[in-house]
Amino acid sequence: MKIDVKLLGDIYRRFGDEESKEMFKNRLLYSITNDLRWTVENIKLVREGKELIEKIEKCAESGELVIFGAGMRGEDLCRIFENYPWKYFVDNYPKIKNIRGVPVISTSYFLEKYQGEYIFITPKFNNELIHGQLIQAGISEERIINVGKMQNELMKNQYFDLTHLKPAEGKEIFVDIGGYDGMTSVYFGEWSHGKGRSYILEPDTGNIEKCKENLANGSVEYHIIPKGAWCEETTLYFKANADVSSRISEEGESVICVTTIDKVMRENFPTFIKMDIEGAEQQALLGARQTISRCKPKLAISIYHKPEDIWKIPDIILQYNPSYRFYLRHYTLTESDTILYAVP
Repeated sequence: MKIDVKLLGDIYRRFGDEESKEMFKNRLLYSITNDLRWTVENIKLVREGKELIEKIEKCAESGELVIFGAGMRGEDLCRIFENYPWKYFVDNYPKIKNIRGVPVISTSYFLEKYQGEYIFITPKFNNELIHGQLIQAGISEERIINVGKMQNELMKNQYFDLTHLKPAEGKEIFVDIGGYDGMTSVYFGEWSHGKGRSYILEPDTGNIEKCKENLANGSVEYHIIPKGAWCEETTLYFKANADVSSRISEEGESVICVTTIDKVMRENFPTFIKMDIEGAEQQALLGARQTISRCKPKLAISIYHKPEDIWKIPDIILQYNPSYRFYLRHYTLTESDTILYAVP
């Protein structure tokens, strides 16, 4: 992996606070080494992350640890914090026997044999129901840590919590690239106090229906463009999962139309562009040169899908507008969802 040291120094000096500089260093080291300890260092910089690590350490000192939820979030917790002694995965409907060498057992069996272990609830959905299920089974509140709820609250702040990011005095024009379920545009409406319009680029038909459902209450003006964002107008293979992981991929089973931000926005003056498109961010930015140079919008760009994103994405932005100030923030309890903010 060839890295331009001078470029890294130029990018580092563009960051507007010490938190961003520390996150940049940690993210860069993770990209180079693939060592998860640098991810843990970034998680520590997040309030919820610091709280979780303190809870894990405290619980490990006085008892045994189990993970409730044998899905992706549960496995992520075990993987990121692999140095802690996880005893079991517990699941209401176990489908496999072990994850990363840790046994997976049913909830009924666990409750029957319960010996005072600390339980870390991980699912994104139904974590409150699981919490209630454990309380009803007689497990004390102090033995339950709802990681799923912590994660959801953390991710809800994504794209709009940076204090340096202020709504425009007039009407905000928001470009939501990778609209998923439309909730980012809903949060944009709240952030802009209803004084904005969202243009949503989302090629997954399943996700488009979710967007329409979540935006049906009229809290924000919106227009859905059923295409992906790219560096040119063409067609590409697409893996449609009707969820947050839908992405452009040569292994995709469907074909979608892609377009450029410059073409979509040529008659508009966008004030804010958000981009989270599962690794296609660099290509989409190449198709936004005129828009970023002409309009100098606020930017919130995912910078974690590819190892080189941490320096290539800032480099592309600075080529279009060298006056941007950068900030980094992290919004998960894993290596995902590091966001680069560019503020003109």
